[in-house]
Amino acid sequence: MANTIPLSSLIGFLLHKSYHELTVLSELLPKKSDMERKIELVEYARTTRLLFIRLLALVKWASSAGNLTKCDEVSRALEQRSLIYVDAADQLMTLARTTLVNASLPNFSLAGAIDVLTLGKYPRLPTCIHDNIVSLPPLPREESLRVCTELEHVIQQRLAITALPQKFLTSSKIANGQVQFTVPFEFEVHLTVLGDDPMLPWRLLKLDILVGSKHTSMMETSIHPQQKDYLHKLLQSRLFTDQSPLLDLYNTLHTFCMALKLELLHLQVQLFSSQVAGDHVKVEEYFPGKLLRIGYWRHDTSQHYLSNFTMEQLSMTGKILITIGGTSSCDLSFVLEHTPALADCDACEACEMLDVRLMIDKCVNTRSKMILQDLLILFKNTAFEPHVSMCDEPLSLQIQLLSSNQCHLHLSVDKRIGRLIASVLPLTTNNAVQDKLEEIERDLLGNRSNLLNLILSLQLIVAMVVVMDTVVDCGLNYSTHLPILKPLPLSLPQMIYVHLPDVPNIYLVVGVSRRDGFCDVEYLHYLLETLHVPSVPLPHLGVVGEPSVFLATRSLVQLDGQLLLSSGNRTIPVLASRMLLKRKFDLSNLQLPSPKRLCLVAKADVSVGVCAQLSASQAAITHLIKQLTRAGIVHHTIHHEAHMSPVVHVLQLPFPSGCDWESYQLLSNRLKSCEVRWCEGKWIVKLLLLQDVIVSVHGASSVAVCRYVYGFSEDVGERLIHDWSSLLKLLAPVLELASYQQEGSVAVEGWTMTEFDFHKLKISNRSSEQLTILAEKGKLFLQLADDNPFNMVHSSLELMLNRSLCLPQLLQGMQSTIQPIILLHGLHNEIKQHTQQYISIQSKSPSLILLVFINMYCIELYLNANSTITIADGGSSAVDPAGIQGRTTPLWYLQSFLQRFLRDQSGEESYTMATMSATVSSIATPITPSQTSSRSSTSASAAVLAPSPYPIASPRPSPIVSLSSPSPPPLPSLPPLPSPHASSLVAEKRSTSNSGSWSRVLSWEQFLSLLSYNEGDGQCPLSRFLGNFYLLNQFNMQVKQDKMQSGSSREGQIQLRSVDRGVYLFHTDTLDLHIAMDSNNFQKLTFSVQPAQEHVWSDSELETLCEYFHSQVSCPPYSGHAVTAFVRLLSVPLRVLKSCVHLMQLQMSPPADCYWHVRLCLTVPHSIDAPDIAVPGNPAVAFRGKLLTFLEFRGVRSYPGLELVIPILHDPMAKSNSTHLAKLQHAPNTSQLKISIMQAMDNVLRNTAHEYHFSPQQHQSSLYPCIQAIVNNPLTINN
Repeated sequence: MANTIPLSSLIGFLLHKSYHELTVLSELLPKKSDMERKIELVEYARTTRLLFIRLLALVKWASSAGNLTKCDEVSRALEQRSLIYVDAADQLMTLARTTLVNASLPNFSLAGAIDVLTLGKYPRLPTCIHDNIVSLPPLPREESLRVCTELEHVIQQRLAITALPQKFLTSSKIANGQVQFTVPFEFEVHLTVLGDDPMLPWRLLKLDILVGSKHTSMMETSIHPQQKDYLHKLLQSRLFTDQSPLLDLYNTLHTFCMALKLELLHLQVQLFSSQVAGDHVKVEEYFPGKLLRIGYWRHDTSQHYLSNFTMEQLSMTGKILITIGGTSSCDLSFVLEHTPALADCDACEACEMLDVRLMIDKCVNTRSKMILQDLLILFKNTAFEPHVSMCDEPLSLQIQLLSSNQCHLHLSVDKRIGRLIASVLPLTTNNAVQDKLEEIERDLLGNRSNLLNLILSLQLIVAMVVVMDTVVDCGLNYSTHLPILKPLPLSLPQMIYVHLPDVPNIYLVVGVSRRDGFCDVEYLHYLLETLHVPSVPLPHLGVVGEPSVFLATRSLVQLDGQLLLSSGNRTIPVLASRMLLKRKFDLSNLQLPSPKRLCLVAKADVSVGVCAQLSASQAAITHLIKQLTRAGIVHHTIHHEAHMSPVVHVLQLPFPSGCDWESYQLLSNRLKSCEVRWCEGKWIVKLLLLQDVIVSVHGASSVAVCRYVYGFSEDVGERLIHDWSSLLKLLAPVLELASYQQEGSVAVEGWTMTEFDFHKLKISNRSSEQLTILAEKGKLFLQLADDNPFNMVHSSLELMLNRSLCLPQLLQGMQSTIQPIILLHGLHNEIKQHTQQYISIQSKSPSLILLVFINMYCIELYLNANSTITIADGGSSAVDPAGIQGRTTPLWYLQSFLQRFLRDQSGEESYTMATMSATVSSIATPITPSQTSSRSSTSASAAVLAPSPYPIASPRPSPIVSLSSPSPPPLPSLPPLPSPHASSLVAEKRSTSNSGSWSRVLSWEQFLSLLSYNEGDGQCPLSRFLGNFYLLNQFNMQVKQDKMQSGSSREGQIQLRSVDRGVYLFHTDTLDLHIAMDSNNFQKLTFSVQPAQEHVWSDSELETLCEYFHSQVSCPPYSGHAVTAFVRLLSVPLRVLKSCVHLMQLQMSPPADCYWHVRLCLTVPHSIDAPDIAVPGNPAVAFRGKLLTFLEFRGVRSYPGLELVIPILHDPMAKSNSTHLAKLQHAPNTSQLKISIMQAMDNVLRNTAHEYHFSPQQHQSSLYPCIQAIVNNPLTINN
């Protein structure tokens, strides 16, 4: 609408007006006073506010003015209609008053009417109409032919006397009364004359411009029709005036056509640049009708690949200059100049044909050939010269890389940018080849100093790529890298690892190296055997996350690939063994399979395809022959059986060191056969042995078969020798046992051999107890049933058997100690269940058992043959000080404890040291079978010290008691068992050298009482003694450690005063502490406290402290961290210690109406809600100027069953005296209820501590009042 304005424009006007006024104020106000500036600003704000209020009112009104707008439109329409009616009335009035008054009809034409009616026509028209409209009648055909013939004669006569250009003389054609002149690719004209008068000018009948190109879509219409009409008129006018009209006609048209050709060339270059070449081809200079300068191979110097361009190469952009030249207007033509100058370039013909692409291609080809010829000079007088040639299709420099196939390096010039490019077809897509080609191209852009070395490296890479393709075509997999810890001793620039089937740890290593000649590449083949290294993390190598798997080199064998291809030679030639020997040797009689595809020889060396198809069995046989030869095993040649893998027959096994010669001769004579066969990636060794004359076992066959399975990574020769020695080691004890059984010796009474096959022996007794002895890996392994009680001393029995190789002694000892072992085995599980793993049972020998308490105290248990047990302190033992006993502490009270315990049990004194020495001296005589089977008395006085049933070979004998075993009565035909005389001398020597040690003999009933557990506290007398003794020492050690850490005495620090007969006296500033072992029964600690100052401690507080020590510290599970926390509590300042004692009293005697029960933690509980502050199980008290402790709250009346463990931080300084929760980060699984309650507890602590800070009692510690406030607070949480 005409009278409306957009709201946006209105708002814009107001904003501009306001901004303008504000700008004016900013310029004028600085010159005025402060009051004037304030007045102006208020005035500006008022006027601006009024404007925007008006705008707001207008907007609100316009939003509801729709009906008014419609009424306004209706009113306007009615006014327009009224104006139309008024205008019509005015025009009618004017017509009636002025026009109609003067209007009249013309006179009638009577003469014309009469002619029309009488004659039927109107003869009175003007004659000009007839002359201009009515055409003349056409000439007859004969007249036309005659006139044309006469005109042709006139034209010939005129041409004979008129000067003509040279091209008109050869292209004129006269016909149909006109002459036609045609200049190819320029123009064609048709001329005639209107008479035979020599002064009549030529008439131009038709003009055709023939300039055009098939590349421009302007072949027919190279100029506009208006341009053509203008040119036609121009030429006709010049024909009227010029003295040499035809010569002038040619010069004009020829000049015009040359300029038009130049314009078309310019157009083609622009199209070629925009559609094909881009910025690499551009028009550098163009003057219409004069010259055209074209630049190609233009470079953008900002591109990364031009960083190594030299200035000479950057300046080699090609330029083509096209000009129109000639001596006169008649011989104008294109002149083509190239920069730099080119020889033998026929680009001018393409220029005349108006083909820019052809012209540039010819220039590019000529320049590319010149560049490649210059590059060819670099290869002269080098090893490359015989293998470099120039190739025309496509234009490139061809370098032969390999002599065995058609792999060539092509160096060509990129026609778009003029850059030298390298390619190796069809291997250009390979990443390694592509990277090397890029290096070659960068060197070609530079000074080309390293070009020859790069081509040599490319040759090896191409050879390796060909090898990879050959391996893939053979159906095998390969890897370029292996996780080998140490690099292989191979100096090969390129190599791969081919995976052989069914052998995961053997690889065929194929490498390439260069010989003397350039194209003479040598293929090297190795067989690599690896071992898996245990997976371990390597942080020093930057390896994070899961551990990696690495390989270690076991052996490396070189194969002779050339001998593989020899006619009739199907063996595996080996060049080197594990150390890569230089001498070559062959392994004969190993048949190789024929290659899958013989056509592979066209791609790579034939040896690569043959070696890649080596089967796993043939690769394994190669190693087997070396291993057997190195181990000195005499073997036969390899046999090939139908449908089976090759097998090697072993003729004789050598005599291993450490074995019996007679057993070796006997077993060698019974060796029927031994063969080694490869099966599914493993070695199967099968030995057939005759056993009918060696030992008689019920149900046994006459031939025993021993089968061993070895992995490929193992040394078969070494493993076979070890297993052969284990058979010999087992045979000698079996023969000895068989001899004793045949003679009926009491040493092996009750034992029977149930199975024997040279590598396994099964023996059982009357009680169906069975043991199995296996001969493997050069050792004898003892196997027992899971429920066999001798599993406790299994390792010791096995060690004793391998050292002595005497089965009768082993069986006799087991038979003698069967009862103690059974009883001790029953106690083993009970000890673990009650002592929470801080007492462990370990075996050092078949007759020596160790009870270890928290890896600090050790008790030696010697099993005697008469069902008695000898107890000694392992910490004071001088035998094997580097073992467990060497790392433990002596038990000072063990002798007194045992004396008191035995007195309480039997009412009699136990053996003294002198009694034990006398008992030891009485063990000089061998034990008889009756003595072995007799049972000991239950009382301590009837207990007789008996020797150990095992030989002196046991690793841990008693320092006093002899552990030798007596030999049975000698048999007529058998050698006696080892005499105990030597072992007695050793025991006597040890007893005299360690006179300070002692031992005690207990009956089995007494030992059971010593380890009987009480259902109340779940402890036995021995564990209570050890636990309290540990806490006593821990108390002393913690006091010393705190003193060393503090460096100087401080307030409340606990110090050691004296040690008198096992009674420790400690003191602080206000307390004297007495702690010792209870001498009545050695089952608890005595702890008493006396005040060091008067009127400081009350009797109830001291009684609370003693009671807390006995109920929370000196109790199971005997935690050293609890002692540490208690010592730290005693070392805090006095007022803090009093608060802690009150907390102890609050814990042991909680109020009946409290809402929470509180417990002062000595160790950090595992249910702590703040795992970021302390580690569970560590001491729960720390004091470094501030006290950090952990309290456990259990809901009673408020939130029953809810348990919270919170850290409390108390600052005892007089200026602070604060108590609050330590800053903590809750565990992810902490409930919102616990978090809210802990926040409420923190508020209560802070508020209560704040009251004590500003109250008269600020000299008192706020710790206890704050905790008491929580105990008596329900801590209601509002949801």
